[in-house]
Parts: sequence; structure tokens; C-alpha cells
Amino acid sequence: MKYVVVSGGVISGIGKGVLASSTGLLLKTLGLRVTSIKIDPYMNIDAGTMSPLEHGEVFVLNDGGESDLDLGNYERYLNVTLTKDHNITTGKIYSQVIERERRGDYLGKTVQVVPHVTNAIQDWIERVARVPVDDSGLEPDVCIIELGGTVGDIESAPFVEALRQFQFRVGHENFALCHVSLVPVIHGEQKTKPTQAAIKDLRSLGLTPDIIACRCTDKLELPTIEKISMFCHVGPNQVIAVHDLNSTYHVPLLLVEQKLLKFLSERLSFKDIVVTAEAKATGEDLLNRWRALTTSYDRSFETVKIALVGKYTHLKDSYLSVIKALEHSSMRVRRRLEIIWVEASDLEPESQFNEDKVKFHKAWHSLCCADGILVPGGFGTRGTEGMMSAAKWARENNIPFLGVCLGFQISVIEFVRSVVGVADATSEEFKPDSPKETHAVVYMPEIDKSKLGGTMRLGLRASVFQGESKIRKLYGNEEQIMERHRHRYEINPEMIERIEAHGMKFVAKDDAGERMEIYELEKHPFYVATQYHPEYLSKVLDPSKPFLGLVAAAAGVLDKVLDDFVLNLDIVTQNSDTVQSGPLANDVVPPNNGVLHPGVGVDGGVGQHDGVLDSDTWANGDVWTQHDVWTNLGTFTNSGVQVQGGTGKEVLWLTDIHPEPFQVEGVKGLLFNQDWESFLFNGGWLHFNQVDNFWVQDVQTGIDSVTDEFDWLFNESVNQVWSGNVVHNDTVFGWLVNLGGDNGTLTTVGFVELDQLFEWVVADNVRVQHEEWGVVLLQHFFSQLQWTSGTQWLLFNRESNRDTVFSFVLLQSGNHDFWSVVDSQHNVSDTGLGKGLDLVQDHWSVGKFNQWLWSGQS
Repeated sequence: MKYVVVSGGVISGIGKGVLASSTGLLLKTLGLRVTSIKIDPYMNIDAGTMSPLEHGEVFVLNDGGESDLDLGNYERYLNVTLTKDHNITTGKIYSQVIERERRGDYLGKTVQVVPHVTNAIQDWIERVARVPVDDSGLEPDVCIIELGGTVGDIESAPFVEALRQFQFRVGHENFALCHVSLVPVIHGEQKTKPTQAAIKDLRSLGLTPDIIACRCTDKLELPTIEKISMFCHVGPNQVIAVHDLNSTYHVPLLLVEQKLLKFLSERLSFKDIVVTAEAKATGEDLLNRWRALTTSYDRSFETVKIALVGKYTHLKDSYLSVIKALEHSSMRVRRRLEIIWVEASDLEPESQFNEDKVKFHKAWHSLCCADGILVPGGFGTRGTEGMMSAAKWARENNIPFLGVCLGFQISVIEFVRSVVGVADATSEEFKPDSPKETHAVVYMPEIDKSKLGGTMRLGLRASVFQGESKIRKLYGNEEQIMERHRHRYEINPEMIERIEAHGMKFVAKDDAGERMEIYELEKHPFYVATQYHPEYLSKVLDPSKPFLGLVAAAAGVLDKVLDDFVLNLDIVTQNSDTVQSGPLANDVVPPNNGVLHPGVGVDGGVGQHDGVLDSDTWANGDVWTQHDVWTNLGTFTNSGVQVQGGTGKEVLWLTDIHPEPFQVEGVKGLLFNQDWESFLFNGGWLHFNQVDNFWVQDVQTGIDSVTDEFDWLFNESVNQVWSGNVVHNDTVFGWLVNLGGDNGTLTTVGFVELDQLFEWVVADNVRVQHEEWGVVLLQHFFSQLQWTSGTQWLLFNRESNRDTVFSFVLLQSGNHDFWSVVDSQHNVSDTGLGKGLDLVQDHWSVGKFNQWLWSGQS
């Protein structure tokens, strides 16, 4: 068993959980089995009775354990199922030690922190680390241990000492320590003193870091890395910069770039662990899927706004799993998520008469601007009337709505008041002394009202569907589902019949058929609520179905999701050679418009090759069928998809388009004038709904900023075979286009994503400046290819912040040792691959570049 410990210094909340989860994810990409343990040095037995405003959300596990929110991070990143024992607290350890003392297990010895408490901690870690947590049912290979709090806190002292001893118990080759520290920026300068002090404290306690992960706002500068390396006695390769990113989902890829896996593999001798070929392939697939999903999310520009109406909005971590479930769902439907935080109490009528009445109007304005409304769980009466107001607004105005736990109960109460006609309907939680006939929500009979801790209905429970419903379709029409629960109250069984008679259908119940689990409102686009907490089982690559339904409905794509458009697509990795038929096999090309003629343009003029083809037959008279479309997609290989037609071969050009600033997304098919909804590309399915801005116009008939970058490329290239690939970063994208060889034949090459190119760059420690990116990427790109003598390539680079300005370089190989650079003046310079390449840049308009490219002078 290998152990990787993640500790933190300087401040709490520095990001240890994300780093630990990301490290575990990367270890899984090697085919290793990974588990996680979180140490929380507080005296509580668990997090069940802690205020969300103080400690963040309580994360519920399958076995009913109420744990720290970081266990949710581990499960989401690693796709594992943890237990309550994977969360160690001071309260649990001391309870165990005291219980043993009472039993006489210590044989009359004086029980002390050292060795008895520290031994108990080490024994707990070793026992739990060996518990299988994934579908394999096998013992994990690596355990990630996160030490909560900050090293030096008095509460964590026993755990630090236990870990100091533990490194000798398991052996140096099986124990690695990653310490997360803060590198603040003061007056524009990155300061290393806090990190130096934190490492000094850590060493004084007997722990020596193998990795120093520096949290910072921007990338670490080289002098900063060298300074930390020198004063903290580690190599420069052991200093990792974890700077602020657009999303925490990019952290694993950031760690890959900095060779964390390589270091840990050598430090912990992973070569000694037997990994099957199947496990390796699964790991590679995981990394490819993660990369494809996070990269595509960055290019999603349509925004979906979800109003989160809650009681604990002042601390966002109170709803961490809810936030993640929304993010997962928005990534799946390819929308950029905007969460609108609405404090529930600000929506209540009384708040408009308070001193800060502006909050009332702001809250309602925010609610009215949302595409969808979510009311999550909570306890107590505060803000509940505001939640009911939000639920009523969504119900009466056909706004997509999802209620979770308390949100489930709240929305039922509102419905009973407004529709069923019980004006004073309430919950036994809110008004226990009110008449029983007004209680739409009641205590569950088995609940112990005298105790709060661990007495709720907790953990994984079954819900059985009752007939057809939208939510059942989202779950793949399963008869029974398993979800995690955390509640004391239920819908009053005596009111069920009356409620359903007015159009609110309880579409799922518990396995005994007595407790209501899900309702769905009839005649509403999406008005659903669940008694359970679906957010606890949401994963990055497998979003929670109720949350997916909410986001899809808010984005206007629910029908496509319900038709398995998103849920059941076959995911393809970069290493795949073929694609199996998926659910859209019979619906890729719309009926009566799915056949092509390469010689006919958008204006119907025969022989005009403007890249958009729209007739009913191929040039040879054969009908292009839906089956043909799917067959060609189904045989997509790394050398492109080739189809026959016209005077020669055409290539179905699939490439990833970086949309900024055009508000476009997805993949463009060169030969199709169709409203496609899904496309195949490098590791995944991409889709879009608005295609009006995608189609190409002829340069001579007028262009606009949306289509500038396509005109020159498509205008004259329909009857040629070539392959395209976009490379991009935050501000620049372009194509690598094969223009052909000396013998006049044209060839294709497999698609290479920018991320792969960057891996080659990073592998050689190349520092890429913004203006040099094309050169460095091309050097590494060509170093990976087997060249054909005389092949020409064009780097076409568009600066996305300017509509009609381009940079380009024509590259021509003479042999495997050198290649040529041709600038706009047709000057040729040969440069050896080993000597580097000088980028010749020139800025031309679209028209000038198009004229030069196809004039024959190039």
C-alpha cells in the first residue's frame, strides 16, 4: 500500500481537498486503485450536528455517515464509494480510546496521547485504507490522506505526530507528503516567506515534504520557484504551482503539465505495482474523457442562469454538492453556468418593510431573471416563506423548478395552500402546535425526537417509480433507483390523495410504497422535487439526473435530453479507431434533406465550390442516405473520415472550433448544410442547437465576422483532400492544413489537440511566450510525425480579438531533417528541426490571404 499525505500551512481553506482529489484522479489514470481518508481534528464525532454556516455542507455517504464535504470531492473525482470510517475525527479517535480503556484493553497502563492515541490513529488509517471502494472489489493500491486544518494548530498535534510515526511504520518508499502553502502577492511581488515559515514548522514536527504545492493567484515565476527550492530544501521539480483557474476541474490537467505523476511514480516506485492492460486502458480513457469534457466546457458560451434560493447563501460551501451537481449538468448540456444566489428570507413580504428594503427588490429581480429555480435542503423555519414564494413563482410562470429535501416539502406546502385550498397548511417542523389537519409535512414515526445527532433517515435508500414520468426518463426508465437521504420529516400520508387529485403526482415512493420520494407537476415544463439528495451521487462524468433535468429545461434542451440525446451518447477517446452506432443513428440527417451534391453551392449554382452543399444526390446520381452518414461517422479513424463524391474524394472535416468572439461552438462538417445536433470529435460527442451562424458564405458575395475564418479555407477546397485541426489557447486559434506533396497527391493526418501539443512542449521544459506559441507547438508537432518528403503544411493562425487579421507560415519538408518557412513575400528559409524555427508573421486581410493562397504563387 502506498500513502500520499496532503497537509496545509499558512491558512485554512487553501485548497487541500481539491489538490488531494486531483492527485487521486491522476493516479487512477495510471490504472491504479485509489482510496481517500480525511482527517478532521475537531472533537465532534461527525459533521451531522454542525452548522452549515460554520463548517460548510454535511456530505452524506451510502452507509449514512455524515461527513466532511471533502469526502464529496473524493467521491466525485475518483468515482469511489467511501464509508463513514473514511472520515477520521478527534471525537471518533478519543471515543474509541476511552471505550478500550473502559474494557481494560490497555491492561492497566496509563493511557496517553503518545502512544495510545497516535497508535489508534495509525491503526485506523491502515485498516480503512485497505477497504475496497470501487467496483473491482479489490484492495486499493494507493491511499490519499488529507490532514484537515493547518499544521501547527493545537487540535492537529496528535495527528501530525501519528503521521510522523506512520512514515516509519510503512517505510519511506511507501509514504509521500505534499504540503500546500500560500504564496501571496504583495505590491506585485510573489512572497515566499509564509511558505518558508510553514515548511520550517512542518520540519520541526518531524515531517519533510516531498512536494510543495504553492497556491497563488498567478503562475509562479521562475525566481519564486528557485527561492522556495533553495530555502525549503527541495528540488525545483518538487515545487508545484497551483494558481487560480477558471474551474477546479482544470487542476488535474495543471498537475499533469508539471509532471506530478512522473515524480510520484518514481518516488513511490509505482512500477512495483501490477497493473493490468485493461486497467491501464481504463485509466487512459478516464484522462481523455476528463480532458475532453473540461476543454469543451471552456468553449460553451451560452449561459444558463439558475437561481439558488437557500437559507445559508452567505457561505457558498454550505451548498457545495449542489453547486457541483449544477456544474456537472451544465457541462453535459454544454452551457456556461451562472448561479444566482438568493437569500430566501429576502423574498419574504416582511423584508420589504425592514430597514434594508433594497434586498427585497434585488432578491425578486434576481429570481425573475433566472432560467430555472432551485430550492435545496435545510432545517428550521427561517426563510421558508421566501422559499414558498420562489416555488409559487416557478409554478405559476412555467419556470423550471427543482426542490430538494426541504425544497420538496416547502413546495408541497405551497401547493397545498394555493391549489388544494388549505390556506394555513404548514409543517410539523415549523408549527408543531398547529392543528394536525394543517400539517402537510409531519415527523416520520420512527424518528427519535429527543436526539439530533445521527437520528435521521440517512444513507442510501430505494425509490420505486410509479408509472411514466419525465424524471423516470432521465433515470433511463429504471424501475427502481438508489439515492442518499437525510431527513426527519415526510409528506403527510393522509393528504396524498387530495394533493394528487389537483395535479401533483408522486411518481416515486419508497420500497414499502408508503413514503413519498419524488413528485412531478402535471402540465408544467419541469416542476420536480425529491425527498432525497440527488446531489450526493452526482459525478463529473455522470451528472445527477434531477439536476440535469433542471439545467436542461432551463437551457431549453430538455426534450433532447429525454430522448437520450445527451445521456446515452457513446463516448470516443483519442485512441479509438472506430465508433459504434449510437442513439442518433437514425436521426443524424433530417429526412428529405440528408443527401449531398459536391458540385452545387448554397445558391444552387452548379460548379460553385463554396463549401456548403445542399442538393439531393451525389454527382454520380447515387442517393446519400441516413445510413451512409452514420456509416461514415461510424468508421471515423485518426486519419479522418473520407467520403466519395464529385470529381474526387472529399474529406468530412471534423474539427474543434474555439468560439470566441463569435458565440459559436461545436464541430463543423465541411460537406453538410444541415442543422446537426451532435458531432464526433477526439474523445467525445459535442453538440449545439443554434447553427445559423455556422454556415459559410462566398467571399465574393459578402462576409461577416462570424464566417471570416472559414471563407478562404472552404471557398476553393471542396474537390481537394486535406485534413484540418484547430489549435487554440485563450486568445488564439488556427488550423494545420495539409496542402499536399511533390507528386500532386494529397494526404491526411490524424487530429492532434492543443492539449497534446502542450504536453510535448512541457515535456521538454519549453516556456512558451504568447507570440511564440505557434512556432513551439509546430516544432513539437512535426517532431512527432513521420514525414513524407515534399509535404507542405500551412499554419493558419487567427487572432480572435481581431475580425480579419491573420498570421500564417507555409511549412515545407525537404526531408526528415529540415523544413522551410515561406512568408508572404515568398522568401524561403531552411531551418533544421534541432535548431528551432523562426516564425515569420505577416498580417493580411481575408481577401488578400485568400488570393495569395489560391493564386498558385504559394
